Amino acid sequence: MRYQLYIDSYFFLSFMMNGFILFLMEELSECRHRLKWWVFGTVCGTVSAGLFIFLPGMPAVIKSIAGQFCAGIVMTGFVVRGFEKEQKKSESEGRLKKRFWTVFIHFWISTFLTGGILISWQNLFFLLTGRPVGMIGRLISGGIAVWGIGKGIRVYRRHKKQLIFSWS
Repeated sequence: MRYQLYIDSYFFLSFMMNGFILFLMEELSECRHRLKWWVFGTVCGTVSAGLFIFLPGMPAVIKSIAGQFCAGIVMTGFVVRGFEKEQKKSESEGRLKKRFWTVFIHFWISTFLTGGILISWQNLFFLLTGRPVGMIGRLISGGIAVWGIGKGIRVYRRHKKQLIFSWS
């Protein structure tokens, strides 16, 4: 079976999804970038993932996984770089490695959360309307999902720092 890949749609959708994922990674890691660094990190992650599509002789599943793994490493580097800028002090090599792997795990958590919610909403939409979700519907539902997850993370953090229940 042969598939057609529309490279412009692929890169646009990949850019938006990587942007959502980078937003969640920053939210989980409590690190914020300026908009230009967020866009640059998202573009670098999208390009690094997209380069694997053009490799010959590999199954599409392997290309997709390898590309996403590479995008995760690149975007994790941007988030860890944000920590260095924020703290304005050098860290030991071991602590930097630990932070890198922690943020890399945040990348995969963000990927699965975003993907799972997006697929669930697309299936629900299909069940309700009988029509598949288009590109704009995917972006809107992804944006709403990421906003909701980010809001949940902030609420959890706010309540975690406060004493919710006391015996005295």
